[in-house]
Amino acid sequence: MARIDLTDFNEIQKEKINLQDKVPATWCIANIGDEKFLQIETYGRNGTHRKNRNHPTQVLQLDREVLLNILRIAIEKKII
Repeated sequence: MARIDLTDFNEIQKEKINLQDKVPATWCIANIGDEKFLQIETYGRNGTHRKNRNHPTQVLQLDREVLLNILRIAIEKKII
């Protein structure tokens, strides 16, 4: 499970990025204390030999500040 720390969230330059396979994912809104998070869970590639296919392989918890920062980046970089 991971939460992005905006004090250590920096752009890097990469010469080559491999496009990853699409995987099943779910999302929910998690209320933890006074904060709300968008929680995204991914479940790995189909055909992967995993003991429990219902257990997520990655979990990201994105709070309001992180989501706004990601939206700002997407707009500035003309992704959206």
